[in-house]
Amino acid sequence: MNVVSAQGSASMTHETRFGNASIDWSLARGSSGGGGSLTMTCTVPAGASAEVHIPMLPEIGGKDIAITDGTKTVWKAGAFVAGSAGVNGGHVKDEAPWSAHDTVVLSVSSGVFPFKATK
Repeated sequence: MNVVSAQGSASMTHETRFGNASIDWSLARGSSGGGGSLTMTCTVPAGASAEVHIPMLPEIGGKDIAITDGTKTVWKAGAFVAGSAGVNGGHVKDEAPWSAHDTVVLSVSSGVFPFKATK
């Protein structure tokens, strides 16, 4: 089982040489066909960059997920959508053997990113 599915929510802050990086996430479960959502707020300190891994869970639409950064779509129909400041790219990563689900990996620069993944 994926740790996100098992836990439901979590948060973490890590001190880096650039300052504090943090993530706070919560899973609202839907059915195996979707209907749920995963919200994440990621903070990347000035001068740093990061990769944000968002699992393609069945509860939030699996491979059909859409991801927004605030009000701007950054992932839709299996592809990165440019246009949100600080979100520089995205791709799908096979996470086997660590997870049964692939992830969308978003490359971000410094800032605060309120991501939401839904079907």
